[in-house]
Order: sequence, then C-alpha cells, then structure tokens
Amino acid sequence: MAYNRSDDDFSGLNDIPIPEEIIDQFDGSTDPIDLEDVQDDADTQTTIGSNTKRKATKQKAKCWDHFELVPTGKIVNDLPEFKAQCKHCQEKFAWQKGIGTTHLNRHYKKCQYRYGGLDTNQAQLQFGSPGAGSSNPTLNNWIYSQELMRNEGLPELIANVEFPLCLVDNPH
Repeated sequence: MAYNRSDDDFSGLNDIPIPEEIIDQFDGSTDPIDLEDVQDDADTQTTIGSNTKRKATKQKAKCWDHFELVPTGKIVNDLPEFKAQCKHCQEKFAWQKGIGTTHLNRHYKKCQYRYGGLDTNQAQLQFGSPGAGSSNPTLNNWIYSQELMRNEGLPELIANVEFPLCLVDNPH
C-alpha cells in the first residue's frame, strides 16, 4: 500500500509563529535583530494553533551565541522571512522556526574566522629557540610545510628508524 503525503502532514509547522517582539521590531529593513534585546516577560503569550497559548521562550541552542537572525525583507505566510547569519564570517544560512540547528552547529565547528582568521593548523603551537639575550624559549605558531618535511623530515625519519633507502626510490 503506497502512502500518499498530504498537506495535512505538515499542518502544525506554520502554526508556530515567530515571537511578537521580533515581528514588532521588523520594519522591512535587512538589519540584524539581536535576540538578547527581545524582552523576556513572564506575561508574554503567543498563540499556537487555534486556542492554545504558550510563553515565548529564548533560543536554547548554543549555536545562537554565534549566529543572529537577519530579515531578508520578504514576507512568507504573512510573516517576515529571516536568515541565520554567522557573527564571525557573515555567511547566511536558511532559517525557519522548527527546522533545527544542526547546519548552524556544523558551520560553527569549521568556521575559520572564529579563530581570528587563522587556519586551524596555525592554532597549534611549538617552542622555538631562545631569542638573543634570553634563556627562555619562545612560543610560535606551527605551520606544516610539505617541502620542509620532504627535504628534512623524511631523511631524518629514514636515518632514525633505519628504514631501507628503497622506501623512497619509487616515484609512484
């Protein structure tokens, strides 16, 4: 028996509105809306469905510390449309109430700008030789170099571990 999907399967998705405080702040511009500026009053109620009321809640996902909602200027289903914008690299992502935040968390984990623009390899540290007139070693960023490893690292590995020289004879 084949299952035929109907629009009734998704009927509850559009019944959950964006909190009225956010809609009231929407003036048609595309400026970001800071969710921390929205007041969290105990008396704030929003209508869900036909006759159920519920208190508007703050965002609970940790990714919202690194993203903000940006209005797109479009109106969808009589509500303003928003995008989630990364606070570090300004990249915009799809956002709709109830679709989840997995894609936002995934972006945050790989966003290079959260490291201050450094590549993830540059976040690794190494001790350097002491500077002139100092007996303390310096702390430097470690950057991998393929050429340095080929010219110095591989011969040192072969000598220390006593691998046969034919290990690097084959160019393939």
